[in-house]
Amino acid sequence: MLKKVNIPLTLLALGGIISLLLHLSLLMDDVRGRHSWRQSQTMWNIRNFERHDANIMNPRASYFNSGQGNIVRYEFPIMQWSIGMVQKVLGDHIAVVRICVFLMGLLAVFGFYRLLLLLDVGAWLAALGAGLFLFSPLLHTYIVSPLPDILALAGSVWYLYGTLAYQRTPEWRWLLLSGAALWLATAAKLPFLMFSVVSIYFFFQSIIQTKRLSKHNLRLAVVQLLLVAPALAWYVWVIPTWPENPVLKGIFAADPDWENIRRILLFYLGTTLPSFILNPILVVPFIAGFFRHGGIRIHTWVYPLAAITLLYAVLQCTAISTFHDYYFLPFLPWMYVMVIRGIQVIGTRLPKYATWAGGILAVSVVVVSHSLVAYKWLPAHSGYNPDLFTYQSELKAAVPDGSLCVMLNDPSYNQFSYMVDKMGYIFQDDNLPAPWIRDMIDNKGVTYLYSDSRAVDEHPDVQPLLDTLLLEAGTIRVFRLAGKGE
Repeated sequence: MLKKVNIPLTLLALGGIISLLLHLSLLMDDVRGRHSWRQSQTMWNIRNFERHDANIMNPRASYFNSGQGNIVRYEFPIMQWSIGMVQKVLGDHIAVVRICVFLMGLLAVFGFYRLLLLLDVGAWLAALGAGLFLFSPLLHTYIVSPLPDILALAGSVWYLYGTLAYQRTPEWRWLLLSGAALWLATAAKLPFLMFSVVSIYFFFQSIIQTKRLSKHNLRLAVVQLLLVAPALAWYVWVIPTWPENPVLKGIFAADPDWENIRRILLFYLGTTLPSFILNPILVVPFIAGFFRHGGIRIHTWVYPLAAITLLYAVLQCTAISTFHDYYFLPFLPWMYVMVIRGIQVIGTRLPKYATWAGGILAVSVVVVSHSLVAYKWLPAHSGYNPDLFTYQSELKAAVPDGSLCVMLNDPSYNQFSYMVDKMGYIFQDDNLPAPWIRDMIDNKGVTYLYSDSRAVDEHPDVQPLLDTLLLEAGTIRVFRLAGKGE
């Protein structure tokens, strides 16, 4: 006999299908749109794990400018390595990457659904809340984009679920889930360690309320610390190797511009939080979630989580600025918990219209979120020379695979090389002296030059080093260099 269909969960699955359909225009296209810089860096890690070195400890970039190889360690590359291993089986294609990231996003959404069920909101509200979470403008923008933050978000949501489940029923399965998920979130992206404030909150709450430390919360602290320790060890190892990074100093960098900081924070308050993390439609339910009401429980753990994410945004505002919106993904879980609580509060006052209102709300959020963010996927917002996208196939084919190349201009050190699928030495600012080119030909084995800089490739000193013009694609020229290389 067939089991009864879980209609709320079925509707949530339908939301996942709708999300995938709305992203079809991206699935087969290479990296484009907002934050292509960061996505290209991630894609090089994936590409090199699959093609060259599957050692997870050695994430590789495309450039050798440092003279010490191309291993560049930032976050622990668990997402990049995992997708690279999938590509070893399924093939090297952007669609494989995007589908993998989409599944990671759905893992976060399903975890949020389970979290809401744990908070006793009921199956229908849990499905609605998870659907609103899925179509938050921020997640909708990046759910098929190769950013490790998507996996970190999934780990964070499941950490919350495991930790809260352990508070309700202190069993080892929930304890291990919470610790493993916190490791995953922290390893994939260090700032997501801030979610551990929920465990810290329960730890001290237990002491304050009972005047003693319960063995359950002591076990929670010890096990989570042990499980997250390898991720922390990674960052202790790699952070000293990072070049000058504004994230490490935040607003405490030398000579902070306080007027600019004020402008950024007002932008967060007036635009980022209401329009790109929530959705203009959800601002009223979000605010309503902070009001007390009868039998609707206030989840006090939300407040320390909200406080630490807000503090994080303030301290990092000069690094995040008004552009790096994906840094706000840690805000999604607690803000959407408050949205659902607000919907509960409003629903108790208008019970006759709850079902219809929920359906209208869901459809409206999908339409508004998509209209708010679709422009971010346009090639014009990619930050690289648009000819790289227009002529990508020709530029890739102009030079044999595996050839070391010189490339300019590319201030990101990732995008140009990713789009033409070549590794080598990368420069910017129309600055590439002829002696440098000669050195790379004679000593580094470089044999080709990609250039969108007439100031370089038409310079009299550089011209003798250019053997043959192989391709001119828009503003980009491809040359075979004079000399045999290595």
